[in-house]
Amino acid sequence: MLYAGTLKYPFQFDDYNSIFNARQAINPAIQSWLPTLHDLRQHFFLPGRQISWLTFIMNYAIHGLWLPGYHLVNIAVHGTNSFLLFLILRQLCFYAYPRGVKPKHAFDAVCLLTSLIFLCHPLAVNSVTYIIQRNGSLATMFYLAAFFLYLRLRTPTSGKPFTVSQLTGWTGFIICGWLAIHCKQMAVTLPLVCVAAEWLIVQPNAAGRRRFFQALAAVFTVALLATVMTWKMGLWQTGNLTLGFHSKLLWSPFIHFLTELRVFFWYWIYLVCPWPGWLSVQHEVSLSPGILHLPTLSALIFHLIMLAGAVYLAKKNRRLASLGIFWFYLTLAPPYLFLPQRELLVEYKVYLAIPGLAMIIADFTAQLSNPATKSPVSHCYMNRQRLAMMAAVVIILFLCWGSGKRNAVFQNEESLWTDVIIKQPASFRAYNNRAMVYCKQRKYGQAFQDYTQAIAIHPQYEVAYENRGNISFLSGHYQNALEDFSKAISLIPEEPAFRQQAALLHYKCALSLKRLGREQESQRELDKAWALNPGLQKHSQGR
Repeated sequence: MLYAGTLKYPFQFDDYNSIFNARQAINPAIQSWLPTLHDLRQHFFLPGRQISWLTFIMNYAIHGLWLPGYHLVNIAVHGTNSFLLFLILRQLCFYAYPRGVKPKHAFDAVCLLTSLIFLCHPLAVNSVTYIIQRNGSLATMFYLAAFFLYLRLRTPTSGKPFTVSQLTGWTGFIICGWLAIHCKQMAVTLPLVCVAAEWLIVQPNAAGRRRFFQALAAVFTVALLATVMTWKMGLWQTGNLTLGFHSKLLWSPFIHFLTELRVFFWYWIYLVCPWPGWLSVQHEVSLSPGILHLPTLSALIFHLIMLAGAVYLAKKNRRLASLGIFWFYLTLAPPYLFLPQRELLVEYKVYLAIPGLAMIIADFTAQLSNPATKSPVSHCYMNRQRLAMMAAVVIILFLCWGSGKRNAVFQNEESLWTDVIIKQPASFRAYNNRAMVYCKQRKYGQAFQDYTQAIAIHPQYEVAYENRGNISFLSGHYQNALEDFSKAISLIPEEPAFRQQAALLHYKCALSLKRLGREQESQRELDKAWALNPGLQKHSQGR
């Protein structure tokens, strides 16, 4: 029922960029299976999003653009993830607590309540109600399925001779892992969490720890090599890393790392206390100037304390909570801390990390519910158990309320970007995006005001100049349009990746100059456009 009201919510933002093309026509890629299957065959062993895209093709083949169909699949995937998390928590409790206490009798309620925390968490809204973010939730489904199979296969009976059942299980593990990395690239972290579980839960001995640190060293070596490769390939250039604009600052891997330290700190805040007033579909993040920058240094100290706390909990036999902390860092750090990101702080990235929070809560709740655990709260086991369950229920009710508030924001594009503007008044991208919504509604006056506000906040934001110029041109204010188009051209980096954008702006300048009767200048701009993009020539024949 939590997401029942979202079934008729429209496509939002990136939904249009994926399901539709630049001309607002149906994307041909969603109308046929063949291109995606061909791409999957070509990149069989490389991460991608082909499997999740096949589900969108299936949606379109069955019911076209009928919105409830897309939402129902997202909701079903999210519900499946919650059930898989319940199974994982039961299996982890089997390992983490004394063998004499069966999870089936002692910890089922704890596992159920903590899996409901995942189900109701407001941070999950972006991956459920936001249709195109099925990429992340579907990857999480196969990720959790693979992890559950791994835990089942690592039971104490695994020392017996290799059986057909075990062979089937390992095959399923490999298939689920392969499906996960072909839903979203973040799933490549699956081996890391398996090694962490092996070290902390399955084999908490010296040999297990040695294997864990060996694997961790190998992973950091691979991450370092990947960083060097992407640096040499030019992926760290400011034109490839953006905050919605082309930063004039030196954006190096180290600056990216320091900035993400602050981002990860906020991810923890949003996980532990997802107050709806703090959550937003878009966050503006400034780059960290250096390690001595106070917020950056504070974030670094915080993360070191969290990791030290995880090690301490492991030594104190609080292995489930320790795994939860490591889960957060192992699922987020490799894809987001070390590699280039177009968006620095985005809430849907945390979807796969929410199970880590569930593990932490499950551990502390189980400690209160376990009759073998001493508690400073009460000497009565029943009182401790009731206290733990009541606290979990209160948390779930709060999360349900927060998710309801977040879902209401997604009811239409205007409400989505208005919510961002209220919470992030300095978000020039939010003003630009709301202005685009106003243009669709033919509210050109309000759109012009929002574009002007975006420019006032960030005078180097060339997209807003171009969009405002479009409105001026349509309104017959050709001189104003020419000024905005010219300004946008001056802000575009002189790099091959931006040649087409520059060509289009020169073409728009040519049209504005022609309307102003300045033929010679118009022809010069047109020549520049043709030089940058010869394909524009056929579109300018009847200008």
